[in-house]
Formats: sequence, C-alpha cells, structure tokens
Amino acid sequence: MGTMNVLTGEYEYTLDSKSRFLMPAEFRAYLGDPMYFVRGFENCIYVYSEEKWQKMAEDIRNLPWSSDAARWVKRIWFSSSLKVRTDPQGRVLIPQVYREHVLQSGKVVVLGCFDYVEIWDEERWRTEASEKIGLLSQFLQEANQ
Repeated sequence: MGTMNVLTGEYEYTLDSKSRFLMPAEFRAYLGDPMYFVRGFENCIYVYSEEKWQKMAEDIRNLPWSSDAARWVKRIWFSSSLKVRTDPQGRVLIPQVYREHVLQSGKVVVLGCFDYVEIWDEERWRTEASEKIGLLSQFLQEANQ
C-alpha cells in the first residue's frame, strides 16, 4: 500500500514589506505553481493546487443556473479566485484584496488541511481555534458511536 501525501502542520509568518511570506517547501511541492487562492468561509484564504481548483471549478460550473444559491456560489467562488505564483525564493504575495478583507495584521498562520492549505490572520486563528477546539472532541465522540 502506497503512502498518501497529506498536508499537515501549522506555520507562523510575518509578512515582509511587500506582503509576502515563504510558503513551506512541502506545501509548495504539493500545490505546484501556479496555485489558487479562494476566499474561505471562515474569512481565511483557501489555497488549492491548480488540479484541485480546476476540479472544484468544474463542479461549481455545473451547478444549475436556475438556482439562486448556485448563482451566488458561482459569483463568490470565481470572483474571489486568484491564480498565484511563487517567486524564485518560494515566497507568495498576499494580494491586496485579501489583505483588506481577510488579514487584519502582518502576521499569518499557514495550515496544512489534508489536500489544501489555509492562510489565516494570526490573531483570528488563535481566537477561532481556542473557541472551536471542543468541536474536535464532540465530532470524534459522535463518529465513534
């Protein structure tokens, strides 16, 4: 049985003067170049490989146009998706639109989330994670019943 590549870990960075940070090498290797930023549900940034983004985009594209909810999903998904490339040093630039709407400070936390990455404002991540840690126990208890 082969090993499955899984993105894991939590990394803290301070953005440089140009709003860049060094994406962990393991994440860069998995995500490839380019990668896609999408505004996340929790006011974070989801980061997908081009292959995963294309698959998700195709699924979203195929939602019924007659559905108001589907049209909003399409609008939000595609309008918030940005193709991003790393520079030769492996740094990623946080685009202005995300700095304005998602990041409150110059510090970010980068999370491996199995097959995609999340980028959070550090303070928001600390607050949300401490408030939500109980969900892990609850979920595991329910899953084992």
